[in-house]
Formats: sequence, C-alpha cells, structure tokens
Amino acid sequence: MFYSERLGLAATGGWAGDAVWLYGEFDGLLVLPPDDISDDAVQAGIYGLFADAEKLPGKPDYYSGFTIKTGWRYYFR
Repeated sequence: MFYSERLGLAATGGWAGDAVWLYGEFDGLLVLPPDDISDDAVQAGIYGLFADAEKLPGKPDYYSGFTIKTGWRYYFR
C-alpha cells in the first residue's frame, strides 16, 4: 500500500456561450512509497509520475500514470 496526494490549479479561458466554460488544469503529484519497495521517502511529478519498486525483484512499476485535464464544462441553469 502507498499514498499519493495531488494538488491542482484550474484556470478558465472564459465563457464560450451561455452555459459552457473552457478550462485547463495543472497538477502536481506526490507519492509516499513504503520502505519495503523503495528507498525514496517521497516521489514527485507534474502531470504524472512513473515510479518503480527498486527493492523488489525485476523492479516492477507500482505507480505509472499521466494526466492532462482540459475541456468544456456545461452548466444547466
């Protein structure tokens, strides 16, 4: 088991009509791996993180991910 924390900042590009909001998001990511799989106390990434368990045979991935958030949000009034 391990823990991860994310903190993001969302920014708006303005309204594209009466009920549509354009946005983008920038995320930072921290992973706290257990001592039995990694020597690192904390691993950090921006938008994603690819981490392997260097203490386990074959050094398997235990955290692999990449995230980008952009899009349109619809508000129904």
